Amino acid sequence: MDGCVIDIDHRHPLAPGTEVGGYRIERQLGTGGFALTYRARSADGGDQVVIKEYAPLDVAERAADGITLGPISSSETTAWRQALTAFVTEAQTLAALRHPSILPVIRFFRENGTAYLVTPFVAGKSLYDLIDRTENGDGGDSMDGVSQESLTAIADQLLGALDEMHRRGILHRDIKPDNVLVDRLADGSLKAVLIDFGSARITDAGRRDPMRGFGSPGYAAPEQYDAREMQGPWTDLYGLAALLYHGVTGNAPPPADDRKRSTTMEPAAGAGILRYPHDFLRAIDDALDLDPALRPRSVADFRASMAGNRNRSLLRRARAKTPMLRDWRVAAAVLAGVAVVAAWAWLSENDGPAPGPRASIPKAFKPGDRFRDCDDCPFMTVIPERAFPAGTRPELLNRFTSIKRPFAVSIHEVTRAEFAAFVAASKHRMEGGCRTQVKDGVWRSDPKANWRAPGMAQTPLHPVVCVSWDDARAYVRWLSSRTGKPYRLPTAAEWEFAARAGSRTAFAWGAAVAEDKCQGCRTAPPTRSTAPIGAYTANRFGLHDMHGNAAEWVQDCAAPATVTPTTSCRKRAVKGGHWAAAASDLKLTATATAFPDLRNNRTGFRIVRDIP
Repeated sequence: MDGCVIDIDHRHPLAPGTEVGGYRIERQLGTGGFALTYRARSADGGDQVVIKEYAPLDVAERAADGITLGPISSSETTAWRQALTAFVTEAQTLAALRHPSILPVIRFFRENGTAYLVTPFVAGKSLYDLIDRTENGDGGDSMDGVSQESLTAIADQLLGALDEMHRRGILHRDIKPDNVLVDRLADGSLKAVLIDFGSARITDAGRRDPMRGFGSPGYAAPEQYDAREMQGPWTDLYGLAALLYHGVTGNAPPPADDRKRSTTMEPAAGAGILRYPHDFLRAIDDALDLDPALRPRSVADFRASMAGNRNRSLLRRARAKTPMLRDWRVAAAVLAGVAVVAAWAWLSENDGPAPGPRASIPKAFKPGDRFRDCDDCPFMTVIPERAFPAGTRPELLNRFTSIKRPFAVSIHEVTRAEFAAFVAASKHRMEGGCRTQVKDGVWRSDPKANWRAPGMAQTPLHPVVCVSWDDARAYVRWLSSRTGKPYRLPTAAEWEFAARAGSRTAFAWGAAVAEDKCQGCRTAPPTRSTAPIGAYTANRFGLHDMHGNAAEWVQDCAAPATVTPTTSCRKRAVKGGHWAAAASDLKLTATATAFPDLRNNRTGFRIVRDIP
């Protein structure tokens, strides 16, 4: 578009009366970091709607006709096209959302070089208006914030909406009082509806993301402005907690960047102690942690925290034993040490006497440390050595004698987004189709199926499936070459050691399957597909989906009584069970076998990295 633009702000709004997609623009409603929002009406004079026009900050330019949009320069063409395609794909996913607290997407379309998303126009007051009225004594709630009954009801409804989004792999990324409409029903209760889904995002690894920094100061999590950090459900939970903090105190939290520079913030547990339940306030403070690893990882975790169960993970337990510290840098350092101690304390408390001295670990890494070596690398965590209490049966310990040194394991199964970065960079070819389930218990090879179309609904935040052992090996070779670090597939012993996380039972959580613990544990109704990463609670080492979801290739050969790593063998071992597996196949000791070139939509992989 060079030479064809006019000298105006690229976010110059469409003029009233302009027609797009059969709608006539009435007036502009707002301007965001990457979009313009309008009130409009169908051209035949029908219902009012809200239209969000895609116009990412610093990338888009309005053409001379005052309507058409395109990249601001030829150098931005690739980023523009990728982001526009992603916007349309995500709009399709958003249109499928059905929840009483989610404003529905009724249409999306491409026109004038850009794309548009259409939702109903809903007249009503925002939660910000409710907070403002109560703060100034104009509403029916507390003078110092929204009442306990109202705020907990709003929190419950919004958590339900986020749960629906996160299970589909969608992040809202702009949760704030202005984006929640509140209506008081005839019985006096409040109904909350989450709006403004133009910011919703599923980001593919390996792509420039013009919307990376989107967020509202005070409500945006710190990782929204740092390309090195992974966004996930914990990002939206930060925004929800900030919204609830505003409801409790009457003020938004300080922006995350200011908090990083040691700006103090009064904890919700202090500000609202006389008017709100202690567990509710502590849940807000937990979710406002600047370190994503220390926040609740899912809606289920947040609900459990509000209910008083703050010990769903080792980090939650460690934090419960640590006084609240004002300086986030000091707090992070203290918690890192306490988490290791608490991990051993937990295992001792639950499985037997305290263990003996643990093996030394290089100073560069500690058990529980999280890291990644590149922007589209999987997040890793360092696994403790010999994390079994004294008194563990010798036959169990003997299974892990081959583990000689510390290692790190990917926190989640490798995702489609992470695998996409590998395919794009390496040009890895994957012909031959994929085996998919056509009906209960019946599988067949589908020549059209592949990791991008595995015969089930997936997003970039789902585990990649339809990958062979050979494909997984190619991925770790590429990742090792790219980062200069020793990545590989886990051995069967390493996999089980990490999956057990100190457990001595058939499953990491106990002796029997539990349908709320993994994708694949459910029996009624039967599971039909994978779940997004992080949808289920992690084990004690912070690893998700070691049971179910996708089965996982390991590097070992399959042998009659044992498995041993070799470079050449007829079949390879598969661990962990999958979304359609029987309960017996989900046990920690269960091992399946498959030819190394087999692809099916039940099997993916996770990776390990040797720690020097």
